[in-house]
Amino acid sequence: MIYNRLILIIITPFLFSCSQEETLVPAPVGQRAVLEELAEAYEKIARQVEGNPRQLPPEERLRFVRFVFKEAGYDYQATLRAMAASPLDPMDTLQRDLAELLLLPHRAGGWVKPESVYPESDLAAIDRLESVFF
Repeated sequence: MIYNRLILIIITPFLFSCSQEETLVPAPVGQRAVLEELAEAYEKIARQVEGNPRQLPPEERLRFVRFVFKEAGYDYQATLRAMAASPLDPMDTLQRDLAELLLLPHRAGGWVKPESVYPESDLAAIDRLESVFF
């Protein structure tokens, strides 16, 4: 319980640093520059978390990944849904890398059932990415 509070205390400033009127968009799929932005955001936010973000509990990993997308200027949920609705190529490493980040909340640190992590409205998108890339 204390660990969860510590994570929230660490990450809360990121919530307030973004304008409430800021409109975030889905990250474009298959673009190296976008993955590089997300990687930079991942590293920046990972420095604010004690330990390895991949070892956080699944719900905390979901929050972490949402913050990564927000830091890079993108919306996690919109990206998840847009990617699942787009034509996908399981051999495209850029698409696979983005899918890996999107699915990190339930795949890292030991696989857990997606329905225990994500809202029901996202499960179809999660299933689509799982079936194409993993």
